[in-house]
Amino acid sequence: MAGDRYTEARPVTPRRARRFHLVVFPGLFAVLLLLVYSVSRTGFPPWGDGLEFAAVSSHLGVAHPPGYPLYTLLGWLLQWPAAGPYLGLLFINAAAAAAIGWCTFLILRRLLQGAGWTDCAAANPAITTALILALSAPVGAALFVAEVYLLHAALLLAVVMMLLEAGQRTGPDRHRLLAASGAVLGLALSHQLPALALLPLFAIVLWRLSIQENSSPVPKAAIALPVVLLILIPLLLYGTLPLRAGEHGIYWGGVHTPAGLLEHVRGGEYGQYRLLQERPGVTFRIDTWTPFAAARTVDIVRHFGSLVFGLGPTAILAGLASLGLLAFGTARALRAGMDKFFLAGLYTAIALKTAFVLVYNIRDIDDYYLPIFVLVGPLLGFGLLEALREADRRLLERHRGKLLAAVPAFLVLACLLRLTFQMGEHRIQRTMAEDWKDRVLAELPEGAALVTVGDADLYTMWYLQFARKEQTGVFVFGANFIRFPWFRTSLPPDDPRREAVAFHPGEPGTMDDFLGQVSTSVFEPLLEHGPVYTTMSSPPEIQWLSRRFEVREVEPLLGPREFEAMEALGLVNVPPPVLYEIRPLEGGSAAP
Repeated sequence: MAGDRYTEARPVTPRRARRFHLVVFPGLFAVLLLLVYSVSRTGFPPWGDGLEFAAVSSHLGVAHPPGYPLYTLLGWLLQWPAAGPYLGLLFINAAAAAAIGWCTFLILRRLLQGAGWTDCAAANPAITTALILALSAPVGAALFVAEVYLLHAALLLAVVMMLLEAGQRTGPDRHRLLAASGAVLGLALSHQLPALALLPLFAIVLWRLSIQENSSPVPKAAIALPVVLLILIPLLLYGTLPLRAGEHGIYWGGVHTPAGLLEHVRGGEYGQYRLLQERPGVTFRIDTWTPFAAARTVDIVRHFGSLVFGLGPTAILAGLASLGLLAFGTARALRAGMDKFFLAGLYTAIALKTAFVLVYNIRDIDDYYLPIFVLVGPLLGFGLLEALREADRRLLERHRGKLLAAVPAFLVLACLLRLTFQMGEHRIQRTMAEDWKDRVLAELPEGAALVTVGDADLYTMWYLQFARKEQTGVFVFGANFIRFPWFRTSLPPDDPRREAVAFHPGEPGTMDDFLGQVSTSVFEPLLEHGPVYTTMSSPPEIQWLSRRFEVREVEPLLGPREFEAMEALGLVNVPPPVLYEIRPLEGGSAAP
């Protein structure tokens, strides 16, 4: 189209503009996200794995399988004395979200240039679309919680961006991008093993570029270097896990031996990568998995539709429309000359990540969708911008360019309004760690022992004791870890109760077996040293314990408003938890 403002010849963007797009833009975006964080947090983290990661990072311990060496190392390096390691983990989130926006911008700009857009015409809509993606509901929700998924998604998208750019460069620039892609993919594997989904794309790009190189030894070495980095970096980072173990700290899995390290990386007691089971040890059944997979597929579509307006009922319809834009964007990318092998590798990675979500039968972790959403994002944005260009050309000849400017601006405004509402939700919540600091620790006398049950209870106490140094004299034993002797390292080494409690390795039995072991090997030895409290709150557990001990209710673990808020968010689905004191029965224990 003659004189088309998208494709007409224009001067190359000046170096100053390029510097803004490649350096200033991601920096400003990272600052924006940090400001969003600073005005939206109460200063206390929520419950969950983030509390464990903060506690582990405070002394560079070993996290739950597969260990997450990169994440805990970064958390340890980014500690601030006044705030503890949790703030450092949230800084990683902000940096990862900024990286997602930056990589989306670079990928989109490259796709638009391939479709005939000039550099000037492609830059601004690419920046706008990148902002929409990085401020979207899935990314925004992950921004406020110290978890591993946002960094994982950012590393995957960075690898895709580097591999795409490498295909457009020649000589030393190509070699540097390939080496960087191998290093970043190695870091991604050191962070979360499902990054293996990018290996087919990585292999395809190396194969395609290797046959384009001449036979001199330097280019062949440049092709081999990314593979070396991809293998070496995970080996080095996972190899640091045995070096971290000490006398007192959180050191999961007994990783001080090669066999223990290998088992921990493979999934250990959590069995993360033993697929097709609802929980580790539960046999896969097709009749229970099929409806689960169907529900997960609907959830994935719903998350595609949450780009701007969140995860409401209309998100499913928006998700179906997004899939249409994705198909349109893919077709236009092929038409514009995008390497079909690269595109096949990218879709293979998306399919493998999707298959992992469908096959790894865990019902309550929506964060697994985030890498899929981020990998699809650039193609989805490309389809949207190409559709707007066609509408601009065909329908709005008299008002050319207004649609292309108005629609992204409206979407950015909607994202900011949704994020503002989300910030308000986070600001009014009184989180579990804050409530426990005021309720639980205030009720525990000096030298008391607390027997927790469930990860949330234990991680909260780990966070308060290891990261915040609150009530370090309280002896905390996680009853759900009675099968794992490595847990002894988390107990104070100078406390005689550390050797008084006993562990029972082996497969878990019935509730009666479990409570009998906890009573004999934990409660009774601890009662000889002082007062004992527990967070066991379910009626069957309390009824069982009441036949062997005197059980006295002390204090609700959460206030009514806090419990209702967490229940509304789907974080709890049990009666309000209560702190109980355990005392010996007068005249001896009754037979359970």
